[in-house]
Formats: sequence, C-alpha cells, structure tokens
Amino acid sequence: MTTPRRATVLVPEDHGERSVSSSPRPHHIRPSLSGVFGSRSGVLPPGVSVTEVGTEAERDKNRRLLKELYEDHKAFRDDITAKMESMAAQNSELLSELAQSKNKQAQLVADVARSRSECAQLAKDLAQVRSEHQAMLKDLRIEELRGLVGSNLGDLTARSERLTSELDKVRQDVRIQIGDMSAQSDALKGELGEVKKESNSIKRELQAAKEQRSRLQERQKDIEKMKSSAESLNDITRLEAKSDLATMELYSLRKQLCERGVLLPVRVEKEPDEDKVEERPPVGTIELGEDVFTARLLLRLGFMKAQSEAEEDESLSSDGERSSLLDSSNVMGLVVPEVEEGTGEHFGLMYGWAGVCGSTFLVQTVVLLIMLGNGLDMGGGECFGQPPTFSMWLLLHTSKALAMLVAGTLMGKELMDIANYWMVAELLMPTRSVEVVLTALLRVVMNLTLIGANIAIFLSLTNPAEVWLNMTALAFIASLGSDVLDVAKRGVFGHHIAKTMTTTNFQLTFVSEYPAWFAHVRRVTITVMTSVVISFAYITFKSADPMCQ
Repeated sequence: MTTPRRATVLVPEDHGERSVSSSPRPHHIRPSLSGVFGSRSGVLPPGVSVTEVGTEAERDKNRRLLKELYEDHKAFRDDITAKMESMAAQNSELLSELAQSKNKQAQLVADVARSRSECAQLAKDLAQVRSEHQAMLKDLRIEELRGLVGSNLGDLTARSERLTSELDKVRQDVRIQIGDMSAQSDALKGELGEVKKESNSIKRELQAAKEQRSRLQERQKDIEKMKSSAESLNDITRLEAKSDLATMELYSLRKQLCERGVLLPVRVEKEPDEDKVEERPPVGTIELGEDVFTARLLLRLGFMKAQSEAEEDESLSSDGERSSLLDSSNVMGLVVPEVEEGTGEHFGLMYGWAGVCGSTFLVQTVVLLIMLGNGLDMGGGECFGQPPTFSMWLLLHTSKALAMLVAGTLMGKELMDIANYWMVAELLMPTRSVEVVLTALLRVVMNLTLIGANIAIFLSLTNPAEVWLNMTALAFIASLGSDVLDVAKRGVFGHHIAKTMTTTNFQLTFVSEYPAWFAHVRRVTITVMTSVVISFAYITFKSADPMCQ
C-alpha cells in the first residue's frame, strides 16, 4: 500500500495555494475534467491523451487550463469594467449637454416671445407712419414740385454743358502745355548730355595735364643736370651737354603736342601694291564700349604704357633704342593709372578688378540660365481661349516684331564692341592675349544665346506687356557690365578703383591701319545680324497664336 502524496493546486478564487491529498480515490470522484468532457463517451479533454487520463499529467494540464481560463476571465472583467466606466463618463457628459440644451431652449423661447412683442410694436409704428405719410402727401402740392424740379433740371443741364465746354478748353490748354514741357525736357536732356561730354573731356584734359606736369618735373630735373654740365670749361663736354639738352626738350615738346591731340604721330605711307584691289584705311578715332571687360583691357594697356615709357627713357639715355613692350606712338588717348607698381592699390586694380569682371560674367550666366529655364516654362502654358480681335492681334505681333528689332540692334552693338575690343588688343599688345581671346569668345556666345532666348520666348507669349518685360530683362543681362562699371565709378569698390575708372578714356585714336580681318568680321557681323533680326522679326509677326484645345 503506497503512501499518499501531497500536491500543490492553484485555486483561482483566492489566488492562494492549498494542499490536497493525491491518494487514490474512486474514479468517479477524481479531480479531473474527464467527466466534464465526457470521457465515458470516449471524448478526451483538450491536450490529454488516453494514457494520461486520471494521472498527475492530466491534473497539471487541467490546472494550466483553469489558470488560462481565470486570466481570460480577469482580462474580460477588466475590459468590461473600463468600458462601463467610459460609458458612465459619457453618460454624465451627455446629461450635462442635455441640461445646457434645455437652458438654451428656454432662452430661445424667451427670445422668441420678446421678438414677437417687438414685431407687434413695429407693426403699430408702421401703421402710424403710413397714416402720417398719407397725411403729408395730401398737404404737399405734387404738380408744383414737379414743375419746379423740371425748371431746375433745365438750368442744371445748361450749366453742365457750359462746364463741359470749358473743361474741354482746359484739357486742350493742358495738352499744349504738356507738349511744351516735353519739348523743353528733351532739350534739357540734350544739353545735359553735352554737359556730361564736356565734363568727361575736361576730366581727360586734367588727367593729361597732371601727367604732363609730373613728366615736366622729371624733364626739368634732367634739364637742370644738363645745364649744370653745360657750364663746364671743356668746350667738347659743353657742346655734348647742350646737344643732349636740345634733344630732350625737342622730344618732350613733341610728346606733349601728340598727347594733347595737336600733333598726331606721322603715319608712314606704304608703297601701293598693285595686287591689292582695296587699301586698308587707318583706324582713326574709335569709341570702345564702356564695360568692365574693356576697362580691364585699358587698365592693362595703361600699365604696359607706363612700363614701356620707363624702359624707353632708360634706353634713350643709354643706347637710343626704343622698348618693344608697347609702342605708344601708334595710339593717343591711352591713360596711365596713377598707381605705383608693387603697392596694394596696384594689386587691387590688377587682381581685384579681374575678380569683379569674373563675378559680373558669372552673374550674367546665372541670370541667363534662369531666364531660359523659367521664361520658356512661363510662356509654354499660355494660349487664347478664343481667337483674339484684330486690334489685339496687331498689338501683340507688332510688339513682338519691334522687340525683336530692338533686341537685335542692341546685340549688334554688343558684337561690334567685342570686335573693337579684340582689335585694340591686337594692335597694341606685342603678343596675343589668352585672356582677351577667352573673354571675347565667351561674350560672343552669351550674346548669341540672348538672341536665341529672345526668339524662343517671344514666339510663345500672348501678352504684349510680357513681351516688353522679357526683352527688358534680357537687355539687362547684356548691359550688366556697363552697370557694374558705373557702380565702380561711384566708389563702391574702393577709392582707387573709382578714381582710376573715372579717369579711364574709352576713346582712342590710332595711326595704324585696320587689321586685315577686321573689315571681314564687321561685314559678316552686320550682315548676319541684320538678316537674323529681320527674318525672325517677320517670323514672330506672322507666327500663329497658340489656341487652347
């Protein structure tokens, strides 16, 4: 007979533990779930095999199953409790809202009663006003009032016509005065332009006078030295000193006359060549475009002129040979910057101004790319919902053609400025400059791109105002170099740059002939630009308007 074992069973009701006897008991009273699931009928509990029926394994599985059922019951009870609390809170909120709604309803009932009383009072007042109005109409004489109003209306009409005629006369007088003022304004603008030209010429003359003064001081020192040596007792030494003195004075006088424009350098006449049909004419006086790139070229040429003059003075005093760096006898009007070489001002002019030129070209490129990207998109979605009237069509297409002509003319001016820019560098510099070639090519590409952008944008626009706005924006890109030069002249980039750029002379006089390529370049440029501008002006004028589908 075996000793009964003690087992620990979890009781869900009080979550405690108690000991029960595991001694064998009759099969019909064993604490198992076999009776629940109908083991007598052959149905086993979940997870219990046949061999485990009535054993400790069955009881363990039953305990686990009871524990899971208890946990599910507890979770269900907690969920139901939370939902009940939530529903109680919602019910309290609904009760409060219901109380508020009842209060509002009572207030609305009171307002309705008040409004009804006010409406009754207003109905009484309206009846009283109607009775008073009828009494007033009986007292008034309507016919007499109508006659009086008619007579006054006739007088007012005559007075209005008289005031209208007087106003027309005043308008005519004002238009005449406006025309006179416009003519006076144009005359004043012309006089102002002449004054500016005279002021620029005076500035150039003052600059030349300053240069002559400094050079005269240097010559005076040399003359004093020669005079002191001319007073020597030795006749031969005295004669040599006087000869050198006369040579120096003659050279100084000739140079002063040439720089003042009184005497131009003598042009060496070449023997006519029978093989050449057309002789190249001399360049004469040319006006360079006033922009940052041309100012950079003239600045470099001015420093080269100062260096060549210094080397020329040394060579003349030693062996009589001229410097080959820059022949100043070929050109007049080239201004030497009043800056000593090797100083901070010289560094700022040479490299700082080069940075200004590069930044200007970079800004031009960025703005041009923005206009090309967004300008084409802006005009791509425009169309007419219905065919435009003849006046609208004529205004739009005339604006496109005129804008194309104006833009093409301005681009032609820019291209000729680039050709003159290259020609001056070819005539004065001893070797071909990579900077000049690269700058000229980039400027040509930019101007051709501007022409293409004008054509592409104009063809897709349907508003005359947008045509002129786009043309003005593209013209701003082309003239940005001139605008930056004006900014530099006002002193924004420093005093020395402003002083140098203000005294820079953009009008040069040459004695030499035009290069062989210049006539062909000018002819091709003018011909191509004229053909392109006229052709595309005609195309933009005759192009069909985009219609919405």
